[in-house]
Amino acid sequence: MHIGSVQPDLSGSPWFGGYDQNRVVGEVISMNGGPRDGITLQDISIDVIGSKSPSKSNSIDGLLAKGNSSIGGRLKVLIDGCSPYLTLPKSTCDNIAANLPVNYDKNLGLHLWDTKSDKYKEIITTTSTLSFSFISNSNTDPIKIRIPFMHLNLTLSKPLTDTPTPYFPCHTHGNGQYVLGRAFLQDAFVGANWHPDVDTWWLAQAPGPNIQLTTNIVSIMKKDKTVSKGGNDWKASWNGVWDDEETAANTPTKANTNEEVDETGMLGGTKAGIGIGAAAAVLEIGIGMFFIWRRRRSQTTDSQQRARNLRLQPAIKDQSCV
Repeated sequence: MHIGSVQPDLSGSPWFGGYDQNRVVGEVISMNGGPRDGITLQDISIDVIGSKSPSKSNSIDGLLAKGNSSIGGRLKVLIDGCSPYLTLPKSTCDNIAANLPVNYDKNLGLHLWDTKSDKYKEIITTTSTLSFSFISNSNTDPIKIRIPFMHLNLTLSKPLTDTPTPYFPCHTHGNGQYVLGRAFLQDAFVGANWHPDVDTWWLAQAPGPNIQLTTNIVSIMKKDKTVSKGGNDWKASWNGVWDDEETAANTPTKANTNEEVDETGMLGGTKAGIGIGAAAAVLEIGIGMFFIWRRRRSQTTDSQQRARNLRLQPAIKDQSCV
């Protein structure tokens, strides 16, 4: 599944028993278990994809472990759609923030955007991305998943702040558990096969909004251990959306990030939140992750039969994250 995004508008694509191949871009990472069992994050970098860079360098790497010897060059992170944030070590968030016009709020555990800075407008509208490099048993060479900063320009609201406050969702209050949540899943494809003989999940880059409107649904058979990428080019899927020519302002997405409530807000007069698209997939990733996690744990005949019955059916909309 791919939860999609609000700005720019890309509808979610949650499926049971299959997947939309158009939402799989680039190489696929395969791992045993499930997203909540974790994956190895090797590094984080800031990469500029186009010709216009808001900084002196088109690539700044080493942001995961710099200044923190305890990380040791790699970090186990969980993928969980019930979290809105990028929950990482404080040293990592600080390393990223050192290259951004943000200020740290100790009480919130978040960095707030300095909207008066010219760099703010440049970073969230140009081809700047926050890139996550992963490795697993299936790939010794790191595979990157890139999140445009356009998707990392969010807004806090009550009860967390009295007035709407733009923030960068790198969260530091994880208490030793590190999670890539919905902010990350706007640009990632996640799939799984919970058959007991397979027990595998997949992670890949998801495309930007400039993709074909039609779906290309592929069945996941009970013994399938991998999925195949589609024909979309990731960079091309963002053409005309981000600014590689001139700097322009971008209105941040207003979002309630209290983890016990829906992350929603108002953007351009339209109620929205991370991951909502035309298919209204705002929290389907949360219930979807729980559903497939529960199926993997139980591995009962009934759950296997239910999966067959639901094969190639869109996920049912739900408004809660369980």
